[in-house]
Amino acid sequence: MSLYTEAGVHKSGSSTHTSIPALQVEKLLAEVDALIAQQGHDNLTRDALDSRTRLYERVASEVSRLKYFLAKGDQLPILQQLQPRADSAVKRLSSFLSQALDAALREGHQSAVLHCLQAYTAVGDTHSAEQVMHLMVKINSHKCP
Repeated sequence: MSLYTEAGVHKSGSSTHTSIPALQVEKLLAEVDALIAQQGHDNLTRDALDSRTRLYERVASEVSRLKYFLAKGDQLPILQQLQPRADSAVKRLSSFLSQALDAALREGHQSAVLHCLQAYTAVGDTHSAEQVMHLMVKINSHKCP
């Protein structure tokens, strides 16, 4: 099986197009956008926060998969064209995760915290998770007498 086939890149006639994982990432990010538009960012119920962080973890898994194929096929022009889309997806996901991790930590929602941390790990952005954690520690240390 070639890298084209593994990455979901298919040649048909004279054109080459991508199907998975780039389109899967964009589809999942569209779901996230719709969910945020419906529920907002603030005052989520525990179930809504848990469900949202599970979705973020799913997106992170697909982004990780996309990043893998981009690294393996870095010499293929079609995959090089996907790099900006992957970078954009990581930035958007990181922003969503920061907000969700902050909310999960404030609520003491261990399951949501775990999903966020696993998502950060999947995309290789543990530094952002550390930043949110440090900020929460600083905020909580100022509240203590």
